[in-house]
Amino acid sequence: MSGSMFATDLVTVTSASGESTGYDVDAITKIAFDDTALKIVASDSEGTTYAIDEIKKISFGKGSPSAVEGLKTDRVSKITVYVPRDGNSLIVNGWEGNEATRLDIYGTNGALMQRNDKWRGEQVDISALSSGIYVVKIGNKTAKIKK
Repeated sequence: MSGSMFATDLVTVTSASGESTGYDVDAITKIAFDDTALKIVASDSEGTTYAIDEIKKISFGKGSPSAVEGLKTDRVSKITVYVPRDGNSLIVNGWEGNEATRLDIYGTNGALMQRNDKWRGEQVDISALSSGIYVVKIGNKTAKIKK
């Protein structure tokens, strides 16, 4: 038996209603954030705009995984990310990884605002960030927060 397996790098946007749309990274010509929306433009379209408050999740990862990749267990089952009332910290619940991983925080303009290369599930100090909407990426999981 012969065959081939491949994976495509994808950016997937999942709306609050649960609808997911995947974009091939090689076809994306622009990703832009503003205070209220995310716009993704692929080479074959005029673009799709998503209201920030309607986005449940943005995933960065592989599409069409091989059977071997599909069998891997995920270090993160279901995570929740939130900022307490003081606005000075980021708390992640549900992290099950024993190894250090990278945690990135992006602004609505797509700029990297903060990075922790050796994050192990501990609370993150975000007191230096101004009030606003941010995207938190932990491994290949993403969440939206409001500070």
